[in-house]
Amino acid sequence: MLEANGESSLFKDEQQKSAFISAYDRIMTECWPVPFEEREIATRFGTTHVISSGPANGKPLVLLPGGGGCSPMWHSIIAPLVEAGYRCYCLDRVGDVGKSTFSAIPDDSQTLADWLLDCMDVLQLEKPPMIGLSYGGFMNINFARIHPERISLIIMLTPGGIFARLRRWWVLRMTLSILSGFPPLIRNAYSYIAGGRKPDRDFFELARLSWVMWKGPEFMPPVYSDAELRAVTHPSLLLVGDKEVIYNPHKVLQRAKDTMPDVEVELIPNGGHTLSLDEPQAVSRRIIKFLADRD
Repeated sequence: MLEANGESSLFKDEQQKSAFISAYDRIMTECWPVPFEEREIATRFGTTHVISSGPANGKPLVLLPGGGGCSPMWHSIIAPLVEAGYRCYCLDRVGDVGKSTFSAIPDDSQTLADWLLDCMDVLQLEKPPMIGLSYGGFMNINFARIHPERISLIIMLTPGGIFARLRRWWVLRMTLSILSGFPPLIRNAYSYIAGGRKPDRDFFELARLSWVMWKGPEFMPPVYSDAELRAVTHPSLLLVGDKEVIYNPHKVLQRAKDTMPDVEVELIPNGGHTLSLDEPQAVSRRIIKFLADRD
C-alpha cells in the first residue's frame, strides 16, 4: 500500500496509482455529462474524495458506489438526477478503490456508519436521501439502522447481502477471474455480471484496474433477519435486474415486500448487477419518480 501524509491507499506502487488516476480522470472528463467539482474532506477514518454535481441550492442526494467501485460509475445516471434539481454528492469510500485515502479502514457496521456520518457532518447534509449500488446499497440501509435520524429515503440498487446470501459459484467465478489478472478473463467476468453486455472500453479499463487492486470488503454485508428488516421504517426503493447473478432477484424482491414496512420494489428488465450502467434510463426514471413522490 502506498502511504502519503500519514494515510494509505490500495495502490501498490506509483505506476499502479498513475494508471488508475488516469482512467478515473478520463471517465470524468469524457463521460461525465454535467459540470462537477472535486474536493477532499476529512473524517476520523481518513480523507474522503467527493464529486459534486448539480445546482448549489438543489436538494442534496448522496450516492454510494459498489465494492471495488468508485464515483465515476455514476456517470450513466447523474444527468437526469441533476436535471431533476438535485445536488449530488458522490463519495469514494475510504478503504476501497478510488481517490480517498485512509488512516483506519471501517471494518464493521458501526464504523461504516460512522464514516458516512462524518461525511454528512462535513458536507453539512442534515437528512438526505441516499442511493447505493451493491455494497453501497448495504451501506445506506446500514446507516439507516444506526443513524436513522440522518437519512430520509433509502434507495438500493441490487444491494449485496441484506435479503439473501450471495451465490457461492458467483463469488468463486469472480474471485478466480480477478486473481488471474488476465484482461480477457476479467472482461468476461464483467460481461457476466452486466447481463451479458460488453463493457465500454474506457470504463472497463477503470473497472479492471479497480478489481485487480481490490481484495474485497473488510466487512461482508450480513443477511438481515425479518425482525431487523421490519425495524427499517424509512421509505425505501429496491431495484433489481432480471439478469441479476449474485442471487435470485425474484426472491429478493419478494422478501423485501414481505418484511419492510414501507418499500417499493421493481424488477428492471435486462438489468444485471451493474444495474445503473446496464439500464440507466429505466433506473433513473424510477429513482426520480420515487424522489418526486416521497422526498
